[in-house]
Amino acid sequence: MRSLEELYLNCRNKSSQDHIEEAINCYKTGAYRSCIIATWIALVYDFIEKINELALTGDKEAINIKTGIERNRTNNNIQNFLRFEKNTLQTMRQKFELLGPIEYRMLERLNEDRNLCAHPSMIGEGIPFEATAELARYHLTNVIDFVLSKPPVQGKAALDNIFKKLESDYFPIDRNEIKTVLLEGPLARAKESLNRQFFKRVFNEYISSEGSSLTCEKYQNTLVVFWELNKDIVEIEFSNYTQNIFDDNKKDTFFNICNLLANIPTLYAGLSELNKSKIKNYILQDSPIYVLSLLTSVNELSDVIKQRINDFDDDQLFEFIQKYPNTTPILQNLNYSIDKLVELFKDSGSYRQSEERLKKILYFIPRLTQKHLNEIIEASVKNDQISGAFRLGELYKQLFGELDKTMIEKITYDKLINFYFYEDIIKIIESKNSIE
Repeated sequence: MRSLEELYLNCRNKSSQDHIEEAINCYKTGAYRSCIIATWIALVYDFIEKINELALTGDKEAINIKTGIERNRTNNNIQNFLRFEKNTLQTMRQKFELLGPIEYRMLERLNEDRNLCAHPSMIGEGIPFEATAELARYHLTNVIDFVLSKPPVQGKAALDNIFKKLESDYFPIDRNEIKTVLLEGPLARAKESLNRQFFKRVFNEYISSEGSSLTCEKYQNTLVVFWELNKDIVEIEFSNYTQNIFDDNKKDTFFNICNLLANIPTLYAGLSELNKSKIKNYILQDSPIYVLSLLTSVNELSDVIKQRINDFDDDQLFEFIQKYPNTTPILQNLNYSIDKLVELFKDSGSYRQSEERLKKILYFIPRLTQKHLNEIIEASVKNDQISGAFRLGELYKQLFGELDKTMIEKITYDKLINFYFYEDIIKIIESKNSIE
């Protein structure tokens, strides 16, 4: 059971704490009727504070209520004050969406018990109503959890308020900064309904934005941060919300969805089988290499990516390997890609082509295996379009100069003994061996 001190600290500001402190003090002294009355009063005062906060943001409904409260105070209109108090819960729920249906019913019980406590009430002939410690604590806990700990907006007003910030030119793109902004606003203690509405609205904006724009990046990063904070909600809503996402067959939609999947791979499982099939066809036919390289984080797409790699030309394959994420768990695709780059080198049909292909291989020296090195040297010996290339010696010196010495075996480099640059290779190897 939470302590009263913990409940007190859950209040969102000093004003809320001041309102509920009297009720807590009554509870501690055993004055349970007074505690329930003070708890109700704290709720009403907190709602008035929220009205004032909302009025400052330009909320028309809040401004009207604030004006009415001030007018009643100036005119000392007690009847209107009583009417406002009587309708407090209904106003909180219907006009500002501050309460859900269950919360509303539980706080209605508080209002009923407050009336029993504030007036002479009999539960039977000659038996007065007595508030218990359990009842008083029950109402204290509910008011703090449902009202005093919550921000002043929850429904459409909250959503509009968040999106004013999100659509601003000054809203951050950095994910850590986005997280800070979201946690400082209404989403910090938002109800599930508000979180769901927020996801849908951001998702719609993201899907309709241009994939290469800063705006698209901002919405994408916001979705990723929101997913980190609300994984269950995002994964359920994504699954429900994307059933017909590809019906228009727009490439931009596929592009944006793939980018999102690259950042949140677990969302792929939430796609329908039809949409998974469409994603795979997009990868095989239209996906840019940039997106394709990122999608390797989605394990289920490994085979279809490998199939697309098989159709790459030299430049596409090189671009893919360059953009391949170093931290991806699907290393077999990278290994396959370098394998293919070596195979292309072995099949070089001209001096210039062999130079260009070996130059591309050298970009990935740290990732070459002993098998790759053996095949490169074998090809250089057997293919005269490689052995006769003008820049072959220069490229081989770079290769052996950057290779880890554990990769260099005499049985392998001795195959180059008849090449004019063999002595240069030996000097490089001896230099490496002399450094311990």
